[in-house]
Amino acid sequence: MTPLKSVTLITPDGVSREMRDTPGARKRIFDRYGEPNFIEIARTKGDWALFEVAYLMMYNRKGKPPEGLTLDEFM
Repeated sequence: MTPLKSVTLITPDGVSREMRDTPGARKRIFDRYGEPNFIEIARTKGDWALFEVAYLMMYNRKGKPPEGLTLDEFM
């Protein structure tokens, strides 16, 4: 099994946050866009949708949104 990879991102509030491509993140993305493919989402919805995709990938290991950061603040 391939280990889960994460990317660290410093958000506008100066906090270093982990973005993870997990089954939960994929479900949140699919529920929001009806599409799991990031490239297809960008093609059909525009590049700005990728900011929301990134936000959905920052949820913590308990499935909660990033503490102290709303999607509007991130955008």
